[in-house]
Amino acid sequence: MNKKVELENLNLVLSIIEESVKSFEVDPYDYEDSFCQMLDETNEICMGFDPSTILKQCDSTAYRCMLIDFSKNQDITDNQDYKDLKADVSTLQEQIEDLEKEIEEGEYNANINNSN
Repeated sequence: MNKKVELENLNLVLSIIEESVKSFEVDPYDYEDSFCQMLDETNEICMGFDPSTILKQCDSTAYRCMLIDFSKNQDITDNQDYKDLKADVSTLQEQIEDLEKEIEEGEYNANINNSN
């Protein structure tokens, strides 16, 4: 493949992934276990049931709202999917830099060969 076409393709993929990073949203249910653990640790067991179970079963709307609020307060940089996207961005940026250097060197060498 032509290096300039490859460079264009890498830049396109990079822009798509960067947009994914900017618009990244966490699925609240990814934090459900942590949320339930927090509820259970900060509230007393009632009639043998964990507070998280009681809330989920008796008021599912309040449970979902609290879960969403809880997930919004989590550090997005701790999310593995987010970390993977950021790593992909770094890898692509390195590949683009390397390819740009190869193209520059190729053009420089071509100019030197043409002048001889």
